[in-house]
Amino acid sequence: MVVYTQDMAKKAKRRVQFKTLSRRTRLVVLPLFALIGIGAVVLAVITIIVMPRVNQGSQRGVGADGFRAYLEENSTLGIDKVATKNQVITCLGAKAKSVDDVAVSKVFNLDGNRGQTATFDFVRTDGNKASVYIDVMLFKNVPTMNNADILAGTGKAGTIQGHPAYYMHAQTVGSDREYRLLVTNGLKAYKFVVVQPVRNITISEVGALAAMRKLASEAKL
Repeated sequence: MVVYTQDMAKKAKRRVQFKTLSRRTRLVVLPLFALIGIGAVVLAVITIIVMPRVNQGSQRGVGADGFRAYLEENSTLGIDKVATKNQVITCLGAKAKSVDDVAVSKVFNLDGNRGQTATFDFVRTDGNKASVYIDVMLFKNVPTMNNADILAGTGKAGTIQGHPAYYMHAQTVGSDREYRLLVTNGLKAYKFVVVQPVRNITISEVGALAAMRKLASEAKL
């Protein structure tokens, strides 16, 4: 079992962020949100998740004050039902030559806040690989959601299906460039994201966000 110091756990709680790991990391760790802050706490949580299974008692990281981070077994937040492959195909339109079936992550539980991701890999019309993923984070209560500061640096995008929507800053994670749209529904926060190789971008940010807005408008939020 990996044990955090009380100071590390408290810092993690204060700095919970609505962020996403790179696509490669999501395939190993979790295609979901990385709500951990910076430094040693991030490394500690990733270590907990990807460490070899020694025994069934070594699967969870527990802090000195009860702070926990782990993958849930046999549970789902229903992220695979939010959007269909056909909806993704329609929303991407001429931007995609083909779209793969959905790949769904396990639920990641970060001190009671639960996240899950659905990923649709696709081939652009130029033959290069890219992906669309949809994240959902279910916060355990309003104070926790507020403390996560998920709206920091966002721009208002009106409403989608009656829910507040926000444009998020594009971000580069490893070798990927991500264009992101955020929609909130109560304690749930959804991200609709187009991912492309940072050195080979053919889908513009405007085009990607337009496609994600269309997808979100048809999704089951």
